[in-house]
Amino acid sequence: MASTDFEELVASLCRRDGCTEGPAGGRSYDNDADVLGRLPDGRTMVVQCKRYAPSSTIASRELRDLLGAKVHFRAVWPCS
Repeated sequence: MASTDFEELVASLCRRDGCTEGPAGGRSYDNDADVLGRLPDGRTMVVQCKRYAPSSTIASRELRDLLGAKVHFRAVWPCS
């Protein structure tokens, strides 16, 4: 599956669960956000899609990128 197809699959799962889409990711100004959306209660969410093997670990730079996107878009942490 291509990375853009994977991102669209994740976005479709978010829509299925009641989220509405914000601006699409994948642009130079998206701060590494692959999927942006609005939760049913109005809060902003940001998703960074990664396709790693189950045995792989996520590099700390990936987490820093996600934190930067969270701050940039004033998004919430999961379950907050």
